[in-house]
Amino acid sequence: MIDNNDVAARIKNYIESEGITQTHLAKISNIKLKSLNDILNGRVKITVEALQTISKALKVPVVFFLTDKPEFIRNTPEKGEN
Repeated sequence: MIDNNDVAARIKNYIESEGITQTHLAKISNIKLKSLNDILNGRVKITVEALQTISKALKVPVVFFLTDKPEFIRNTPEKGEN
């Protein structure tokens, strides 16, 4: 089972690999920077709503941050299609 810290780490890894700062993610997701930082550093649990908001802002499906199984990721809309 995936836990909160795994989800946070996946989001952090993704934004770092895409060259997106936490400040920019906070702006495009309309989440306060402190709240986003608390989520990404595991100080608070990410809510479903926050995960959906972050996924939408990043234009990736929620499942991308919830699994590393390629069969699930492969069958989701491509970046920018959701």
